[in-house]
Amino acid sequence: MSEIRRLADLGIPVLCFDTCSILDIVRDLTRHSITAKEHEAAVSIVSAMESRLALVGLIAEQVQIEFVSNLQAVVGEASLALDRL
Repeated sequence: MSEIRRLADLGIPVLCFDTCSILDIVRDLTRHSITAKEHEAAVSIVSAMESRLALVGLIAEQVQIEFVSNLQAVVGEASLALDRL
């Protein structure tokens, strides 16, 4: 059975992440454009995926490659912002 078929047979939503959406979770919490409700939503999404009953998270290989390529820069930016705070 193909992976796509297996996911479809689960009968639950599939969330396809892009690189920026994952990196936004890593970015610093001091950004003015991010609200507490958005952080709560991110935690809720992760919890739903962890349950394996409510939501499947799908990350394409290209997204994994881009994430690895950009993670250190995003972590560095977040560290600088927290130091300034």
